[in-house]
Amino acid sequence: MEGDVRVVASGQESYVPVASPVTADRRGVAVGRDQHNNKRVTKKSGALWVAAVAAVGILAGGGTYLITQSSPDSPRQKAEKTALDFVRAQSSGDIEAMCGLLAPEQNDFSACRTQEGMREAKAEAIGAGAPDELRSFAEKWEIASSDLPSDNTARVTTVNRTVINKKSVAPVTVHLTRASGDWRVTGTDS
Repeated sequence: MEGDVRVVASGQESYVPVASPVTADRRGVAVGRDQHNNKRVTKKSGALWVAAVAAVGILAGGGTYLITQSSPDSPRQKAEKTALDFVRAQSSGDIEAMCGLLAPEQNDFSACRTQEGMREAKAEAIGAGAPDELRSFAEKWEIASSDLPSDNTARVTTVNRTVINKKSVAPVTVHLTRASGDWRVTGTDS
């Protein structure tokens, strides 16, 4: 007998074309290749697969985006924190903290070059106002904007809403570089 033979395996039914005579009467053993992976993809099932893959891609991509943006360890948030810490340290007279946030090659802040320079800068900062007033002023600095032009450079603009002698405080833009994972200050503009 030549033609199609009905094959039932593992609850799945399929028809297998047979080119040689089959001797089994209704039931028997058919020897041939595995037919389980020869399913036809219909338009309906193909569309469902495409929709499922698209949904997983969107959800996975969206989840990654949300995690990246809300993570406190994102490069942008680390740069912003370093810039804010620097401006606050500078405003409060915490010269050691300020110098610790500078890039090693930074030479614009002469106070950070020697211990004597740091002591003089600290005395000058303290002479500018009472420590409590300086801390209060320093805490009012906040991030206005930030920009990461490349993977290892950032610009963060900080503002302080305090009004001194009927004048608002000028915003400070902090320039940063990232070397070995940590953001460091390379300069400021006011």
